[in-house]
Amino acid sequence: MKIAVVTPRNVTGEKGGAENFYEGLVGALKNEGHSVAHIAVPVDESCFEGILEAYSNCFYLNLDAYDLVISTKAPTYMVRHRNHVSYLLHTIRVFYDMFDVEFSSSDREKKKQRRLIHEFDKYGLSPSRIKKHFVNGAPVYERMIAVDDFWKTVNFEVLHHPPKIENFKEPEEGKFIFFPTRLHRWKRPDLIINAMKYVKSNIRLIISGRGEDEAYYRQLAKHDKRISFIGWINDDQLVDLYSKSLVVPFVPVNEDYGLITIEAFQSKKPVITCSDSGEPARIVIDGLSGFVVEPDPREIAMKINYLVENPSHARKMGEEGYKLVQEITWQNVINRLLSSEDKTDAVEPLEKNEFFFHETSKKVKVVVTDNQILDPPIGGGRVRIYQLYKNFDPDRFDITYLGTFDWLGPEEREQKLADNFTETLVPMTVPHIAIDKIFSRLCGRKTTLDVTIPLLMKFTPRYQQKLSELCREADVVIVSHPWVYPYVKEEIKILDKKPLLIYDSHNLEYNIKKEILNSTIVGRYLVNNVYRVEKELVHDSDLIFVCSDEDLRAFSEIYGIDSKKILLVPNGASVDSVAPISSDEKEALKAHYGFEGKVTAVFLASGGYKPNDDAAEYICKQLAPSLKNITFILVGSVCDNLKSEIKNSLGENVVLMGVVSSEDKSKILLSSDIALNPVTQGSGTNIKVFDYLAAGLNVITTPVGSRGISFTNLENGVIAELNDFQASIEMLLNDPLLREKISKNARLLAEKYNWSDISRTAGEKIVNLMENSK
Repeated sequence: MKIAVVTPRNVTGEKGGAENFYEGLVGALKNEGHSVAHIAVPVDESCFEGILEAYSNCFYLNLDAYDLVISTKAPTYMVRHRNHVSYLLHTIRVFYDMFDVEFSSSDREKKKQRRLIHEFDKYGLSPSRIKKHFVNGAPVYERMIAVDDFWKTVNFEVLHHPPKIENFKEPEEGKFIFFPTRLHRWKRPDLIINAMKYVKSNIRLIISGRGEDEAYYRQLAKHDKRISFIGWINDDQLVDLYSKSLVVPFVPVNEDYGLITIEAFQSKKPVITCSDSGEPARIVIDGLSGFVVEPDPREIAMKINYLVENPSHARKMGEEGYKLVQEITWQNVINRLLSSEDKTDAVEPLEKNEFFFHETSKKVKVVVTDNQILDPPIGGGRVRIYQLYKNFDPDRFDITYLGTFDWLGPEEREQKLADNFTETLVPMTVPHIAIDKIFSRLCGRKTTLDVTIPLLMKFTPRYQQKLSELCREADVVIVSHPWVYPYVKEEIKILDKKPLLIYDSHNLEYNIKKEILNSTIVGRYLVNNVYRVEKELVHDSDLIFVCSDEDLRAFSEIYGIDSKKILLVPNGASVDSVAPISSDEKEALKAHYGFEGKVTAVFLASGGYKPNDDAAEYICKQLAPSLKNITFILVGSVCDNLKSEIKNSLGENVVLMGVVSSEDKSKILLSSDIALNPVTQGSGTNIKVFDYLAAGLNVITTPVGSRGISFTNLENGVIAELNDFQASIEMLLNDPLLREKISKNARLLAEKYNWSDISRTAGEKIVNLMENSK
């Protein structure tokens, strides 16, 4: 058979694992007796014009003379052929999972470029053009699905290929740690270099390879004489180093495949990889052929120490890894690639408007319901609703929020929060609030105003009237928190045209309320009612928003729902409204608030929520007395909820700022040195942490407080148990380089959670659901 293998050719001449794959694939096809042409298309990814030119060049290739075309990396799948098989190594990652890492969230031009590339890719890889879709690892298609549900319609098949090298040696006694890698931030050499700080023995770390960030990693490692960089090496040297190593760490971010794992296993050596490293974390069986750990230098070091102390187990793990990769052969790859049947005789030419985006002519009318005010957006729940829906596309959505004043005095209010976002508030009535106070007393004076809504909103009839009016006109009804759902359900039930129903969950409320209210009979009754209402809502909903992966799993387990109707919509950061400032500006702000010359640690939280109240108490009673050289600043209504005995015994280094304006909140954060999140309970994600990150603060959080956020310990924050908070604060104060690194990376992490991007994803999901339901 006459076959064309189409690959990109980097105009810089740089070669790596992809080029080795192309060579191996072409050679294997020739060995099977096929006539094979390797067609390399120049690709210049240094500028967007070069990328577009490559897409165009691939599209206009004339490959009619071939019986089969195999495309590989982006943008080679743009080729047109009647018998086209895609063996996708990856799309252009800076327009997918690495977009927020490499570009600013405010760069509108880059966002336009990303959108265009996504449309090109959907055309090029459309099932109507390609008979079979192979990928070399699951992360290749997972990162595509993460940005567009279109990719769920494509049947991707994972097909692992072997390395080009074949002459692996029998293993020798492990003498060193061998780390072959490209010295680039996506490969995270710093995790291994920093891990060496916690490695107890004198075992050496040998790093081979070069890359864009080599100078930084050499500087990072310069004080550790056990670490050596040996640059590029040939295949014989590579095989020799594998055979003499104890263990091979491989810790990239969301790697497509990672031949290093396969090469190490062929050399009968164990591999240490990370839980977020992509395909290597699937290939390595934790505890059997190596270790899969969190991306934390101390976790990695612990496994290295274990293998140093237990070399016989290292040998056994290497042997298990060797067994795992024996089916990864070129023969099996070729058999799968050529097993597909022809599907079409021709491919339609590109239509003039094929890549233009569909614009809906009619705005989608959305009603968001809850029982609180949004403006001012103070407190996690308010901030989520305010920011998430305020940032929906104003050209596609018209959103009305219906809430209440949960105190006596105000009159009904309607105001614009944005051009497409209206807030409507109805005051609760005297009977409503009075009966809730009775419930509160019967529950030990715990806050019950939210959990009694399903029972008591009938005493605020104006809310039901407004709800009825809004639901009649709605295309989508979003229930934010489950409290008002019984009333929403009654309104939807009588409508001829049912709106799309979405539950925007801030937490798994049943779990939260069970922790707070289970100590009294009335409290337990209310908790059982929360379970009933929330369960009914999740089962009735067409879509559920959750803030974290932990909540996604919990909803599936507790309420028995299909995770496919759950969408991760994390909390976010207002990166456009706050940004890190210079040291001089920080000192000026400190002077303004009376903290001149002091080291400050801030805790921002709403009160009446047990995890926050407990955290504030911990700071006042334990941290502050132990660290008198630090000024601890508490901001928010959590100050009001401190017990009187704590307030009366506060040290001079504790300042209670109370509830402040949004402007003051931002300035206080920017004036601070460290941000604290010592919460030990809860679900969802803590919005306060995103405020900390946006300000570029050094965040110290518990593991519970880090849920739903892509923290890497000692890289963009510090994750510590309560017992280690004091030591963590002291560590940061004594290491200015670490503080500087974490501050920079914290801001980058915040930009990854920009509200505008989160809202776009949620909005696109809603539009897709509506179109599919037509």
